[in-house]
Amino acid sequence: MKRYAIVGAGARARYMFAKPIAFQWQATAKLVGIYDTNSTRANLLGKECGGVPVYDSFDAMLSGSRPDVVIVATVDSTHHEYIIRSLEAGFDCITEKPMTIDADKCRAIMEAERRTGKKVSVTFNARFNPYNVKIKELLIQGAIGEVTHIHFEWNLDHSHGADYYRRWHRRMENSGGLLVHKSTHHFDLVNWWLGKEPEEVFAYGRRAFYGATREERGARCLTCDYQSTCEFYFDMESDEFANSYYLGAEKDDGYVRDQCVFGDDITIYDSMSLNVRYGDAVTLNYSLIAYSSYEGWRAVIHGTKGRMEAGVYTSGERASEPFQQLRIYDHRGNSQIYRVKKLDGGHGGSDVKLQRMLFVPDQPDPLGQQADSWAGAMSLCLGYAANRSIADHSPVRIGDLLGGSRNVLISELESYRLRIYQVKEQWKRHVYERSEQAFRAGDEQRDLIETVAELKTRQTEIRERFLQCIGGLPPSDSPLLPKVCGVLQRQGYQIQKVVFQSRPGIWATCNVYVPDETSGPGPAVLFLCGHHDEAKQAEEYQSVCRQLVRAGLVVLAMDPIGQGERVQHADGNGGSFIGIGVREHDYLGSQCLPLGDSLARYFVHDAMRAIDYLITRADVDAGRIGVTGNSGGGTQTAMVMMADSRIAAAAPATFVMSRQSFMYAGRCQDAEQIWPGFTAFGFDHEDILLAIAPKPLLVLAVSYDFFPIEGTLRTFDRVKRFWEMHGKEEQIQMFVDEAVHSYTPALAAAAAEFFMRHLGGRRAAFVVAPSDENPEVSQLLCMSSGQVMSESGLEVPARAVHDEIADRSQLLRANREAAVSLKETGLQWLEERIYDGRKPVPFRPRCFMQRDTVGELDFYNAIWWSQEGIFNHGLVFKELGRGEERIPATLAVWDGGTHQLQRHWDWISRTCQSGRSVIVLDTTGSGPLQPHLIDGKDPLDFYEIMHKLTTDFFWLGDSLAALRTYDVIRAVEAAAALPGIDGNHLQLYASGRHGFYVQLASAIRSDFPAWEWEDALDSIASWVESKQYDPKDILSIVLPGMLHYFDLPDLRKWSQTE
Repeated sequence: MKRYAIVGAGARARYMFAKPIAFQWQATAKLVGIYDTNSTRANLLGKECGGVPVYDSFDAMLSGSRPDVVIVATVDSTHHEYIIRSLEAGFDCITEKPMTIDADKCRAIMEAERRTGKKVSVTFNARFNPYNVKIKELLIQGAIGEVTHIHFEWNLDHSHGADYYRRWHRRMENSGGLLVHKSTHHFDLVNWWLGKEPEEVFAYGRRAFYGATREERGARCLTCDYQSTCEFYFDMESDEFANSYYLGAEKDDGYVRDQCVFGDDITIYDSMSLNVRYGDAVTLNYSLIAYSSYEGWRAVIHGTKGRMEAGVYTSGERASEPFQQLRIYDHRGNSQIYRVKKLDGGHGGSDVKLQRMLFVPDQPDPLGQQADSWAGAMSLCLGYAANRSIADHSPVRIGDLLGGSRNVLISELESYRLRIYQVKEQWKRHVYERSEQAFRAGDEQRDLIETVAELKTRQTEIRERFLQCIGGLPPSDSPLLPKVCGVLQRQGYQIQKVVFQSRPGIWATCNVYVPDETSGPGPAVLFLCGHHDEAKQAEEYQSVCRQLVRAGLVVLAMDPIGQGERVQHADGNGGSFIGIGVREHDYLGSQCLPLGDSLARYFVHDAMRAIDYLITRADVDAGRIGVTGNSGGGTQTAMVMMADSRIAAAAPATFVMSRQSFMYAGRCQDAEQIWPGFTAFGFDHEDILLAIAPKPLLVLAVSYDFFPIEGTLRTFDRVKRFWEMHGKEEQIQMFVDEAVHSYTPALAAAAAEFFMRHLGGRRAAFVVAPSDENPEVSQLLCMSSGQVMSESGLEVPARAVHDEIADRSQLLRANREAAVSLKETGLQWLEERIYDGRKPVPFRPRCFMQRDTVGELDFYNAIWWSQEGIFNHGLVFKELGRGEERIPATLAVWDGGTHQLQRHWDWISRTCQSGRSVIVLDTTGSGPLQPHLIDGKDPLDFYEIMHKLTTDFFWLGDSLAALRTYDVIRAVEAAAALPGIDGNHLQLYASGRHGFYVQLASAIRSDFPAWEWEDALDSIASWVESKQYDPKDILSIVLPGMLHYFDLPDLRKWSQTE
């Protein structure tokens, strides 16, 4: 749980940060301190938030509350002071927009951020409004082609607009004017929509309405003689919040909240217009009027393929419309309308979405909605540049405001594209070529099977190897303790709400569909749910279960881990801190891998325990149990087919294909669908099917699936002969529906017919479904609370799957500690992991594709062969004036490689000034070697290209961590071949997670140079045992099975004994 302290106790701090943390997000965030220069306001806010400590100075708050994050919500002109002091004290910052009010303060913030390594986030809530998100998505999809021009006008009405002229915002030195304070929202929105940065602005501005434009005015509303006639009169005494927080607080600092909007001391504009250039591609013309008849905005976005018209109204006659509308025109004048429903809550529901991103860890951010300091800088400097342009009557370049050539050049270095040798394709090519070799070997192995005896041998090997790949199965010796929590009667069948214990404290929630008038034990089907968040309650799955139960089959539908009633990281609001379904699976699955496990071991074990439960039922014949499920449920069905011989018939749906075909589909799979080493052993989906030959098998597929139908057809055709070998070719079938990915009614009907034929059953008489056929989700819940993890009445208290994972880690830790000596075995295992599959070749470096000066340093870049088919890349820095002199070097390894120079620039400069060169290393997949994207997101995002290729590598029994460790070893050897490098005095510097590779490399090389690791990982086991962690890029430091042999403390201990 993160700790937050707030500086500033005004309205925004109160409703956006303090009270939400105290009362809405208290499960993951804790408010530990408040400071404001006005003690009355600070004490009021502390009391409102349940007695949060209030401090009499900012430094006292930092030292006394020891927050993880400081929230800055003060007067805009003071933001920089509190941000910088927080960063220098070692705390990250969240700041209310604008980040600050001018370029000098902005540069100071960014320099402090770079110097300290701490981070600043800016709260641009407009990025989270569903309407604005829809615009972003349509632009990404190319709905109007490439954007060429935007017309954007923003109107503030007499209520909202006037308020800026009553408060401290009215002075340019406090707020930067509305072009900084208010328009920073709008500028950021355009920057975000475009994914571009503004370069130049020309602006006009004046005061046309507010200020000294009216004779009938006073100093403030409270004492004004024109209260009864002025339409701008603000009654602070009758406004409870304004009365207590401002009128009652005037005694502390004299701040007046209700100054006259026609005061002659107002220095900010109320009418503004500007033109902005985004490179050579896009222009923006923008206006802001602060005295409009209604409030809202309108935008017209032109593109190469059409025109988008957008508009939002927040006051006036159109504000009550339930939907906001977007219209897109093509070049022929035809239009399409998109309607976005308005949400309740602050700023159209965007505040709560922003709060979730800020206060709940590890939130997905596929659209890049969370804004960093650079986004804050780009928006505020556009407003500041516009103010400069108004004053100077000339255009202003934004880049000139942010530090000149050095910062620009570093950013250019960080975004450098290496345009030779198709380096962005090399890792993918490497993975695919090795995979193809394994696929061919698997085909050859299966082609050699000619007898039933050889088939049985293969089946035995499939089961043994599959279980080996997933880490074996947990024990099944705990009592099931089944309980029927309720019964729903439907026409011709009933639904029993059942819970049983799969493992100690691990409860599985199920709906069991039972036909009426069953006599004695009969056939049953285990229905395994796919990735619908609601799992067994999802209407798609209920529909399948209804078809099966009407065929006379008992059907058990079970919630998988992380879905339905088995959410593992519940947030108390019906969701998950991590994300229901695949995100929870990936979160837990990543922690399984260092143990030598896959999350699949828990999924398949739950399914096998469900079979254990079915066998205990008087209405189920243990010899007539089938299994089916689609998508993720099809995966589980496949696993049961390989792992449990008790299954009498199987119907896997919309999953069976081939690893080869899916690899080229360019998509990722979920954690329980990843079985490390399975491909390396020569196994594929053909083996999944032949594992149950000659038992009845129905392969269900849809022709429009993202699982390639070509793979399905090839796999089916190649395995039919194994049923023919037994003389039971009639027991293998395929049914393909012309549909998209789902368990369609046609597939369900085919499955019902199949199970009736092979397991027995009876066709129920056709009836018209009654109106209550489809129960509400709440009616199907087994738990009174709706979630196992929050249920108090269970016979054994509920445990999370993570508890099991942590137990496994602690057991391995105890085994390592008890072992007399694991060093020789562990280092041999590590060496095999690092070197297996590598093909070293001469380095043959290519240098000087880029060569220039940055600040006081010369630099050039180089690539060299790390192994056959894979280049590594580096930037080499040294002090100006060293010429071609060969000098000692330090090889730098950190997260992001040359894409993260700014963060480490002080270290680079200091090291070069000490007389050494610096080689910043890009290992495979880092910096300009990052592969081409799948969905155009951050390459390190969930289900993006790095995720895909890393998990593809796991199938081969390899890992990105092992590959990059090999890269480090080769880079150490290659350094001496680079111009100007004295290879005899090499050192290494590591920072962050990727220092893991240096630690591993040093463990197996006795001749490894001296090295240091800043911000080092303590241990892999401590991460595995942590309930919360940052999942971004976590798979890059996963070495599957490592904790059976060593952890990082073991490697450090072993190195000290040498």
